[in-house]
Amino acid sequence: MKNLLRDPARSIPHGTGGTGGKLSGVLKTIRFNQANFLIGILDNGSIVKGNIVSAQIGMKYVFTGKWERHPKWGEQFAFDGYSTSYPTALESVRAYLEENCKWVGPTISKLIVQEFGAETLEICKTNPGRVADRIPGVTLKRAEEVSEMLHDNEATERMYLDLKDMLGGTKVSRTAVNRIVDEWGAAAPERIRENPYVLAEKIRGIGFPTADEVAKKLGFDHEGPPRIQAGTVHTLKEQAFSGGHTCLPESYLLGEAAKLLLVSAEKIADELKPMVERSLIVRERGIVQLIGHYLDERLIAEKLKILARQNLPPGKPDARGLMEDQVEALDQAMASSVFILTGSPGSGKTFLIKRIIESFPQAKIALAAPSGKAARRMT
Repeated sequence: MKNLLRDPARSIPHGTGGTGGKLSGVLKTIRFNQANFLIGILDNGSIVKGNIVSAQIGMKYVFTGKWERHPKWGEQFAFDGYSTSYPTALESVRAYLEENCKWVGPTISKLIVQEFGAETLEICKTNPGRVADRIPGVTLKRAEEVSEMLHDNEATERMYLDLKDMLGGTKVSRTAVNRIVDEWGAAAPERIRENPYVLAEKIRGIGFPTADEVAKKLGFDHEGPPRIQAGTVHTLKEQAFSGGHTCLPESYLLGEAAKLLLVSAEKIADELKPMVERSLIVRERGIVQLIGHYLDERLIAEKLKILARQNLPPGKPDARGLMEDQVEALDQAMASSVFILTGSPGSGKTFLIKRIIESFPQAKIALAAPSGKAARRMT
């Protein structure tokens, strides 16, 4: 890819722009820019809106999309693709420097443009010493900061282009792309190429099916260890979330993972030992468990042991208005340091909780609930 500053007319394409319409101009004002969604105004007064990465005032854009009429804001150009190039008009170059260099104001930007003309951005990028020598008030340190900024902008554009090539056409959302960049920065494309399944492991909002889609697009090995290990982890997670199974018999896990991956159970079994070594799973006595679930269960068990050793406060059962099974449950609660009460909706659990509390008049009571509605019912 050519150096953008050496070839100002060269642009980096983003998106496909399948609608046919085009609009070009220099970005003059940003009205809204969040989660890579831009509403901005060009130097020709046109309003543009759409998904964009690293929108920069002073940058020249060619947008592809279509015109739309907003009932409040009027005509807007909704773009689905764009290309960028550094500005060439001197006033636009000045605006670009002022907007993107925190200490460059109107006076300094004017001096720089007057001195270097159409080569301003190229010289600022490649020869900060010359800028410091020729422009009064610009130190070498500040000139180097401008050079670094221009290098970073180029790297950012290329990184996002690379990500778009890899992730375009998949179910990776705009929000997930932001999380990818937050996680790995400029190294994101390289990390994904090395192992696209790391997306499911590290990026919230991306599961195995989406990571598998990316891997397929990149031509990743269908029966390779990264895919088999990621699919096995996914199987364990799905069994936990959908069925409440925090561990699985190894034979059952292999069968379910084979259905998902369309890989033989023998090949999946070969990857269990490496997964143990990577601390992804625990494998004991024919049972396989995600390491997180294993550690959580151990912690819960230790806490239950502590609770079970506690002495109960003095109390007297208050069984007024209770059914036979509720009386039995109350008796167990009175005799146990740890007590679990279950029942279908409307079976009288909340009423029984009140009776348990009233049976320990001298105790200090703390109630907790998973939702505000449940908390209100208890109180």
